[in-house]
Amino acid sequence: MPIKFTLNQKLWLGALLIVGAAGIPTGQLVWQNIRESRIEQRNLDNLTAYRLGLQTTNVISNERGISMALISASGADSIAARQLLTAERVRSDQLLTQFDITLHRFRFAMPVDHKARLAQVRRSLALSRARVDRLALLPRATRGSDESEAALQGMINAIESLRPVVDAIGGQTINQDMRMARVVLSARTIEDLRDYAGRGAILLAAPMLERQPLDVSRRTRLEQLLGRIDQLHTLLDSQLATYLHVPRIRKAKAEVNLRYFNEAYAKLLETELLCRQASAAKQAAPDQLLRDLHPKVQSLETLREAIVGTASEGIARQRDSAWRKALQTMVLGGAMALVLLWQLLLIRRSLISPLLRARRDIIELARDNTQCSDERRPSGPEMRALFEAIDTLRRHQRRRHALETEREILTAQLRQQAETDGLTGLINRRGLEIQSEQLLARAALLGRPAGLILFDIDHFKQVNDRYGHLVGDQVLRAVAYCVRTLCRTNDVVGRFGGEEFMIVVEGLDLSTLHHVAEKVRNAIAQQPVVVDNQLTLHVTASFGVALSDPQPGPDWQALIERADIALYRAKHLGRNRVEDEPSPDHGESPSPGEGSPSASPRPPA
Repeated sequence: MPIKFTLNQKLWLGALLIVGAAGIPTGQLVWQNIRESRIEQRNLDNLTAYRLGLQTTNVISNERGISMALISASGADSIAARQLLTAERVRSDQLLTQFDITLHRFRFAMPVDHKARLAQVRRSLALSRARVDRLALLPRATRGSDESEAALQGMINAIESLRPVVDAIGGQTINQDMRMARVVLSARTIEDLRDYAGRGAILLAAPMLERQPLDVSRRTRLEQLLGRIDQLHTLLDSQLATYLHVPRIRKAKAEVNLRYFNEAYAKLLETELLCRQASAAKQAAPDQLLRDLHPKVQSLETLREAIVGTASEGIARQRDSAWRKALQTMVLGGAMALVLLWQLLLIRRSLISPLLRARRDIIELARDNTQCSDERRPSGPEMRALFEAIDTLRRHQRRRHALETEREILTAQLRQQAETDGLTGLINRRGLEIQSEQLLARAALLGRPAGLILFDIDHFKQVNDRYGHLVGDQVLRAVAYCVRTLCRTNDVVGRFGGEEFMIVVEGLDLSTLHHVAEKVRNAIAQQPVVVDNQLTLHVTASFGVALSDPQPGPDWQALIERADIALYRAKHLGRNRVEDEPSPDHGESPSPGEGSPSASPRPPA
């Protein structure tokens, strides 16, 4: 027998159902705001720890610079440097302790053992400080550059031990919220700029200390550092493009452009030119160089603090706003329940239909359908608030989907950067191993051979020795461009290392593979390399060709070794030629007249 309800019971039952229907989205919105507030608090904790880690790294870098100033100073300058160094050491130890406490308090789950890393940092600092103190007690004339570099290496080791911990915190911050990626990456770029300037000053300090010209090794390393600073300058501009509307960031960025990229950079170049000269009289004291660079490099810390501080303030505002929204939603939900119970009989027709629609929208949101309904929204303020809450949920859903898509795009970009050679734009050795093994496996699965063409530029070392590494880099880029234009889109083309390149193709026999290598060789030989419209170079290359067996489980390393033997033969037989791997049927190998791998070393590039 069916249960029959009275009208009053139906009204109360309807009231309870309406209150429940209104309470569900309200509760969801409250929970969403509370969850958002917790996420923002976690972001703030991550950014605080990351900021403290960068500050710790900077203080150790400052200690390294002051230590170098102490080693190169004498007299009253030595006393002043000793006082500064003592204060900076205390500050370094305090920040290390504070950083350790912060990691324990926030309980970061990191892929690196931060306890062991921090212990290694302290050991490296202690060893380096002992060596610096010992050198400072010696007469200035007896303080050699090699001993100075060895004393400062401990601080460099300390920074290198600390960086994985800081990078792990930055990576965790990005993984938990992709909105933090630009802040973390910008702060890391600024830290790299500061470190490169310090390393450049250390490289120049050694010849200045001994009043000797800058040797080739240090000159090359310094040129690489200055080139990296130029690259990071461009990267920093792109990273800060969306922050320049903030006045203090814009002001700090202008200060960095003036003090660091103009004055400090020019000071390093000027000092490098002086250190290249044989006359030691023109060279300034290393401690004077470090004093000149320190206030200019400090502008980077101001910029970093402006970026991280602005981000922290924004996160704190969003966290507080989420809490306020949660409280407001709870209060509003309670008020709506009272109004619905009181006016149920009067607004039945205007409430039942909107609540059913709200129910439908919530179900669609649960199914990840974020499209808005075309139906007319209710006119009552309570129902408008309800649908605004649903719209908030919908916007959160859309934003979450957008963030997930952005994370996938960024992950793909980072993976591509990790497998690309920065100089030539080709696949690097790591990418070659991954893609080539996949190609060999696919070829074996289809019963087709895979071919490997290994070649390197003839006499490339002479190009570097005669014209410099910058010209050598342009030669590498020109050869890479030539090879890339000649190969098919499904061929694997990459830089194997140094002046060595590799092409992996699928489905060609040995004769056709030889023809492809010959075509590439001829193109390289006939294409001149024009350097700055002033110098024209003609380069050639030697090629080794090998073919895999069309069987499951091809050995990638063995294929490389066979191609390398063929490349060796090409070099031995006069270079600028293509040689195939020895035939397994005839056991072909270079004769004693031609030279064999076991009889003589591989010819130099």
